[in-house]
Amino acid sequence: MVDSAPTTEAAHTPLLLVRDLDVVYGGAIRALHGVNLVVREGSIVALLGANGAGKTSLLRAVSGLLAANNGSIRQGSIEFAGASILGVAPPKLVRRGIAQVMEARRIFAELTVDENLKAGAHTRRNRAEVQTNYDRVLTLFPRLAERHKQTAGYLSGGEQQMVAIGRALMASPRLLLLDEPSLGLAPLIVEQIGAIVSEINRQGTSVLIVEQNAAMALRLAEYGYVLANGVVAKRGTRDELMADSDIQEFYLGDGARGAVDYRAMRDGFRAGALMPGARP
Repeated sequence: MVDSAPTTEAAHTPLLLVRDLDVVYGGAIRALHGVNLVVREGSIVALLGANGAGKTSLLRAVSGLLAANNGSIRQGSIEFAGASILGVAPPKLVRRGIAQVMEARRIFAELTVDENLKAGAHTRRNRAEVQTNYDRVLTLFPRLAERHKQTAGYLSGGEQQMVAIGRALMASPRLLLLDEPSLGLAPLIVEQIGAIVSEINRQGTSVLIVEQNAAMALRLAEYGYVLANGVVAKRGTRDELMADSDIQEFYLGDGARGAVDYRAMRDGFRAGALMPGARP
């Protein structure tokens, strides 16, 4: 079933509202068609789908990075905090409160962890705010505190993902866009990243997470959308999607078994009961 325009979600004045969005590449290749999506303030929303479904194109449309990838919005609207952001340059979107962690991390490998984090704060002029964000990042990621002077390119894949997320948080985002944060990571590190994303959300940052690891994404999110061939094929609450037979067959598989409680892990992290590498 193709998605219709958001109704009940939009009634709560969403932080992000995407309506009837069409995205094309090279002026001809259609990546998204008639996509509607809502992210409410303080929520985590999952965006699922196979490779080529249009997930990254949607994130690029929101973060203003379509043009850099030869893409454009043919029709539709995108509103953030009640204002249109169509045509707004990426740096201005960061200042408004949208930060994206791109697939494959894209950190500055030749710079130190500290230098990467400071690069994320380039839109912020308040030194006290920058210091507060820096302290927050090192509290969320104790490993980065231990390795803050090390060259980022020599870190493990999980540590580099922590740098990428930490760099985005340095911009004080209201909305964090995560593109495949679990990609290429060991299961234990995926659990840790999931717990930290849950904690970031608890602290007030809304999250739109793109994941092929549907089990992880749905355990984090309250609401989710499934893209197929550029359209929203399914949408619903976490419980509705996890109970859907098609979702179970094509996306969850064995991943629904032995589910990790990321909120319990988050609470353990906050209480100091979890060390890096430990389970609740």
